[in-house]
Amino acid sequence: MSNVPPDPPRWPGPPPEGYALPPEGYGPPPAGGYGPPPPYGPPNDPYGRGFGGGPDPQAVRNRVQLPAIGLLIIAVLNLLGGGYWLLNGFVVLQTPPEEFSRQMAQSNPQAPQQLQQLGWTAEGVVRTAGYGFIGAGGGGILLALLTVLGGARMLQLRSYGLVLLVSILNAIPILSTTACCGIGEIVGLWSVVVLLNAEVRASFR
Repeated sequence: MSNVPPDPPRWPGPPPEGYALPPEGYGPPPAGGYGPPPPYGPPNDPYGRGFGGGPDPQAVRNRVQLPAIGLLIIAVLNLLGGGYWLLNGFVVLQTPPEEFSRQMAQSNPQAPQQLQQLGWTAEGVVRTAGYGFIGAGGGGILLALLTVLGGARMLQLRSYGLVLLVSILNAIPILSTTACCGIGEIVGLWSVVVLLNAEVRASFR
């Protein structure tokens, strides 16, 4: 028994109208040939726009690397600043109101009387300042942890919304310790400008 496959079925009769070859044929190729095919390369567009149609992932990673490292650096600085304010808050809460009044009178003899005119007591000032420092320190530590996550995600080209959010937050002085001295604004706005680039935005997953 032969293992040779049978011939494919042939067209029964002449091809229908419209399928015939042109009378003159296709002719020879042009002088020099058709040339090599275009260098499509492997698909690198995360949104599936074809072969070679998307941004180069390595070029995008190089573009986001420095601002991402900047976010990680200011995250460490914000963590230290938040810890300082948190510790300061606990120290203030441990200060007796009498001691606070004495220290305030030494710096400004009229300060206790001015506080009474405003309806404040030494104990109220101590509590307000202490809890305010604790709140500022806790917020700074939380922002620092989010910034660490955002910087790591930026290096991985993931979580675009999170990275953009922490970049904006680090540029706001009332939220970021480093923004009070201009470092947060520089790194945060730099990161925002890079993230708003169309190729960078399209490369995030």
